[in-house]
Amino acid sequence: MRPGLQIITPEALYILIGAIFVAGGFMLVKILSKTESPTTMVLFMALFLTPLSLIPALFVWVWPSTEAWIWLIMVGTTATCGHLLFNRAFAVSDVTAVLPFDYCRLIFAASIGLFMFNEMPDMWTWIGGSIIFSSTIYIANRESKKAGNTSKIKISTEEVR
Repeated sequence: MRPGLQIITPEALYILIGAIFVAGGFMLVKILSKTESPTTMVLFMALFLTPLSLIPALFVWVWPSTEAWIWLIMVGTTATCGHLLFNRAFAVSDVTAVLPFDYCRLIFAASIGLFMFNEMPDMWTWIGGSIIFSSTIYIANRESKKAGNTSKIKISTEEVR
């Protein structure tokens, strides 16, 4: 969505509702990470979402080709590994320390769009991305200082052993 007096379309509402669900998912992961391991959370997500995804898929199902299977396996593997690492980060760190790194997806998505699909981001994309990225870094720094985490991370050679 862009700033201005444009009409809010149903598609834009879907994005806003999706953002609310993503935020709720982040909160649930943080809450569950106090009692559950990241592996358990990802396993249960897969066990519940796979059958739920099957229901709408049955209405449009086309058997994947061999090439599509390879891509599906690669996407599934990388998504599962990413989810495991994301959950592990939430388990060992504060949310305000983890989420700024999540916005690196903006950089990766813009780079992939540019190099793989020849999509050049327009001025509003650069401005919006800069605002989101800058505000995230600012909020993370502010929350870190507020929590008293102003000391630098020190690793001695004894800790490494």
